Parts: sequence; structure tokens; C-alpha cells
Amino acid sequence: MFTGEHPDDSAEEMSASLPPLKWSKEIFDGLVQNFKFPKAGFVLDILDYYKFHISQLNPMGMVRIRHFEIVCRSMHIEPTVDRFRVFY
Repeated sequence: MFTGEHPDDSAEEMSASLPPLKWSKEIFDGLVQNFKFPKAGFVLDILDYYKFHISQLNPMGMVRIRHFEIVCRSMHIEPTVDRFRVFY
């Protein structure tokens, strides 16, 4: 039965074999550019418009915001606060 332990390798040997992950601003910017992440998030625009913190948003509210964004993007329409306000 497998217990999750490695009899041949100790924890120190396993961690020593992997190089540490080092992030820099250049690596992050390259990741954002390569995967074409939007500059500003639609959710952040909504939170800013209605002046509340994400911790004040209930789960169903987040579902509605994300659902609207996904539907817009699937139809190649840029989600905006004004469009969101029309439907909600």
C-alpha cells in the first residue's frame, strides 16, 4: 500500500533537485502579454463602479458578473460596466 512516503528520497533531496521559482516583473509582463490577459479586469471595473470590496460580494453576485463576462467574450463583445448595467 502506498503511504505517500519515498523510501529512497528524503524531503531535502527532493526539494534540492527542483530549482526555486523566481518571478520578476519582466517574467510576469511576458506572461500577461503571451496569454493576452486584458490590461484591466472587468470584475475590477464593476467593483469600482459600485464602490464595494470583493469581500462584500456574495457568491451568486460573482457568478452573475462572471457569467455576463463569459457570454460577452464568447460573442466577441467587450464587457463593459454600461452593458452590465443594462442587464442587471
